[in-house]
Amino acid sequence: MQEGQIILSDNDFTNINIQPAVYIQAKQIKLNSSSFKGNNYNQNSFQGGFLQIFTNYLAVIETNFINSLAENGAAMSINPNTKNANFTFINCLFQNLIALKNGAAVYIRQALNQTQMNFNNCTFNNILSQYGGCVYVAYPMNSLEIQYFYLVYPQITFQGCTSSHVYAQQGGYIFSQNANINLYNHTSLTNNPNNLSSINYIILQSLNQLSFLGEYIYLSQSYFTAEKINIYDHSAIQGRYYITQLNPVFLNAVTNSNVTIKKTEINSCQFLQSGFIQLIQSSLEISESNIKNLMFQQNGQRLMQTNINLQISTKFSAIIISQSQINLQKLLIYNTTCTHESCIGGAMLLENSGGSISSCNFIQNFCYGNGGALSILGLNQNLTIYNSVIMNNRAQKGNGGGISFIYDQNLFQLAILNSSISQNFAELGGGLHFEFQKLPLRNQYLAYLNNSILIQNQVSQFGGGIYYIGKKPYVNLQTEVSQNTAESPFGKDYFSQPKELSLNLQLSQHMFNYSFYWLNTGEKVYKIKNQVSGQKLPNIIFQMIDESGSIINNQYLQLAQAQQLDLQLNVNKAENMNNISFALVSSQKSFQFNNLYNLSNLIVIGQPGTSVFLNLTINGIQQKINNAYKIILQIQLRPCQRGEVYGKFIDQTQNQSKTYYECQKCKEGTYSLAYPSLKNTEIQCQKCIDFAECEGGDILNISEGFWRMNDQTDEVIECVNAPQNCLGGKGNNTCSKSHIGPLCENCDLKNNYSNISDYDCDYCGSPFINSLKILSLMTFYVTTNLKKKLQKQIFLYKKILFAKISADSVLNKLVQGISVNNNVQKSNKQLMDTSVLLKQVLNYFQIIVVLTTFQLKIPNMFVVSVDIIANPTTQILYSFQCFFYQLYLKTGLNMIYLQLIASVALPIILIIIFLVSGGIIYRKDPYRRPIYLYTSFLYCFIYFQPSIFNRSISLVTCRQIGKIYQIRDFNKFFKIIKTKRKNKLHFVQQLK
Repeated sequence: MQEGQIILSDNDFTNINIQPAVYIQAKQIKLNSSSFKGNNYNQNSFQGGFLQIFTNYLAVIETNFINSLAENGAAMSINPNTKNANFTFINCLFQNLIALKNGAAVYIRQALNQTQMNFNNCTFNNILSQYGGCVYVAYPMNSLEIQYFYLVYPQITFQGCTSSHVYAQQGGYIFSQNANINLYNHTSLTNNPNNLSSINYIILQSLNQLSFLGEYIYLSQSYFTAEKINIYDHSAIQGRYYITQLNPVFLNAVTNSNVTIKKTEINSCQFLQSGFIQLIQSSLEISESNIKNLMFQQNGQRLMQTNINLQISTKFSAIIISQSQINLQKLLIYNTTCTHESCIGGAMLLENSGGSISSCNFIQNFCYGNGGALSILGLNQNLTIYNSVIMNNRAQKGNGGGISFIYDQNLFQLAILNSSISQNFAELGGGLHFEFQKLPLRNQYLAYLNNSILIQNQVSQFGGGIYYIGKKPYVNLQTEVSQNTAESPFGKDYFSQPKELSLNLQLSQHMFNYSFYWLNTGEKVYKIKNQVSGQKLPNIIFQMIDESGSIINNQYLQLAQAQQLDLQLNVNKAENMNNISFALVSSQKSFQFNNLYNLSNLIVIGQPGTSVFLNLTINGIQQKINNAYKIILQIQLRPCQRGEVYGKFIDQTQNQSKTYYECQKCKEGTYSLAYPSLKNTEIQCQKCIDFAECEGGDILNISEGFWRMNDQTDEVIECVNAPQNCLGGKGNNTCSKSHIGPLCENCDLKNNYSNISDYDCDYCGSPFINSLKILSLMTFYVTTNLKKKLQKQIFLYKKILFAKISADSVLNKLVQGISVNNNVQKSNKQLMDTSVLLKQVLNYFQIIVVLTTFQLKIPNMFVVSVDIIANPTTQILYSFQCFFYQLYLKTGLNMIYLQLIASVALPIILIIIFLVSGGIIYRKDPYRRPIYLYTSFLYCFIYFQPSIFNRSISLVTCRQIGKIYQIRDFNKFFKIIKTKRKNKLHFVQQLK
């Protein structure tokens, strides 16, 4: 009846044993309100349990199929006659059906082009087969149809259906090969083989006969759309059975399948090593869906390696995407837990895939290995994560609490845009973990973070925010990376391998004179200045630092060992830098990392006055990354200095022996003041001299009471005049406070010290007060002697006048005249005696002062006392020394000229003062005025003439100090240069 129509209504077929209950071949077939039950359920199987149908149109309404066992199609086997066949099932029940091969509920033997099959409000319970537990459909394509496969595929639609306990080795609910599958408003409340009751004894017994247990839906080169479906309590099989779970629990899409899931709820499901959802070489689109509470089954049977063709076949996750494309929008994956040690990606594993993740939330997911939320192993196209939240995920023993991205190519990029990554935890990379095994192309990055937030992530080791190996990901300025924490004191926000080697100046040897610069190759050069050839370099401390400049300590060692990184710092010669050879004679040339690198006992011997170079490298890091872990030391070997001599060193470690020189410092008890040179390497150290101690080098410690001109000479002179002023010592400043100059006999005018007497200095006093004292003393001398003389003269004139006007007799006049003459002669004699006595006293003191100019050994106390009385000019000039020094600083006129002018002008000024004052005082006394003027001039000349003479003697007096001759005038010393022709005096250079 191929052209006819068959309608079966209200029929009941029960306990059919050997053959199918109904065999129908017709153009159209309709079954309505019928029941098929108990078909050979305990006997051997055959094809077509209840119905074997050959038709192009089938409608099955409100019909039940219960308890059937067959080889294929335990409920029915359908054979389409032509393409565009249409099969419809409405309100049907499929229960307790077993197919030993394919399609326990419905088996489409050979689907043709555009075959349509619809299931509306149907129920599938306790279904078991080898392939396609509920529906098995396979469509063979020829080579011409491959390019238009989506147009000719058979299409199967499930609308408002439910299922529970449907199992197969592949496709417990659907096995689809080259078909379009649609699920709308579908519910699967349980698909947990561990919860099968004893009523399903036949199912349980048949289940143990399967080789393994597979997924709920299997797709191969198929299109699958699911909208508004609810999946609850799907689980893999546990150890109570003799089989295991090899394929994913829910969905397995392979070979160019296209999966679209919308508005779907998946909750409280479990999975094993093969995961819950798996795509291989396919595409996945999920939108407006929630996946919650997926959990790895801890007590499952021994895990077997899956048939997934992945490089990481032993690694798995809840959702496994391999060599596929994804488009996830408004997806929530919450509280997915994968505790197995081979688990990576708590929510999802992407292997050589790509696509986009937009407006998705990955919250509170957990895995044992890398990627608390996402683990990405390679890309086959760019992957963009946009406007998403990755929060509170955990990679317990792995890296990347939020995302782990490992990539061994450099063709595609991961971009994270406008997203928030916070409160995640891992061992390394609390927020993000990047591991790039190839450097990207020039000016490119393999990972981008733009306008995102990366905060409050935590690690048990390093890289609280980001941990990366290879090139650092690009992070724009609008991205916040902060408040991340790490157990170590370094690597809070960023960490990779140590960023660079850096000098720790604080811990390095004090007085370490250095600078640094960068080479075009990116290598940093530290320049050590003024290094002595043959002596140890200063102890140099290098440290490894992270992105933020924090010092890396020994906590990094464990990770370095796990990555097989050699942290040993090696020191080698870098003679290629300037082609200057040298010898590195250090016994230790490799230094281990112990929180820091302590470079000590390094000795370089070369040619003094040249620069040599050393390479500092950490090979284990440098070979993998860049030159940030290579440092060059440029060592400037200074020329040998005074106090050192050249020591020859022959380097025989090279193919041809070479000669270098050390700078050897003179030992204690010897000295050298010569300046060595490579042109004269024969200079030797000298024995120490008398009146000094030699501490080595060029240091002479002069004894107290002795003086030397400067530290360039070894001539030591005794301070005869003022030994208390000579303190001795090592340097040039060997005079006591306030004293300077040769033999410490001058005063320090720069610091306001001037002479109070020869060789004694004190703080500058008031020139006015000092001058007033001298003027008062001089006035006392003049006025005292002048008063006596005037009294005698007045008395004589009175006697003469009285004699002239007397009325006595001529005899009396004669007698009186003789008497007056005798009195006058007696008065003149007394006046002469007084003048002579004063002149003798003054000349006595002045001669003594003049004698002191010739360095005669006269007690200093006596000289000072005499000098005050006899040398008023000198005392006034002493008081004006500081004033003359300030005037010298302003005018530039040498002090010797200023003091010479003052010494000559002072007597003249004082004489003028006396002349003017006497003329005014005695202007009405013609008798006293000439006497006062004459006497004042006489005494001023007598009083000042010796000082002027003393200055003249000092000006031409030359004395020898050491091996040079000095002239001393006004307590200033100037060097006399003797030539063959004459002595030449230089007033422009003062000797201090």
